[in-house]
Amino acid sequence: MFTPNVLRKFKSIVISSEKVGDLKSFRLVDGPGLLVVTEAVADYLRKWDFKALLLQPTQEYDGV
Repeated sequence: MFTPNVLRKFKSIVISSEKVGDLKSFRLVDGPGLLVVTEAVADYLRKWDFKALLLQPTQEYDGV
């Protein structure tokens, strides 16, 4: 349940394919600084060798 104006820290992220559908990227309501992308988008971004980009599997996300 979403409660506005409450800070939360994520310990892990589980993505429901039913809710996400065919979106290639999205932000979480409670974590707007975090951008979740598909593996295909992540693979494309890795080719560019950005210096300040962290790509991390959602199952390994630890709140950082």
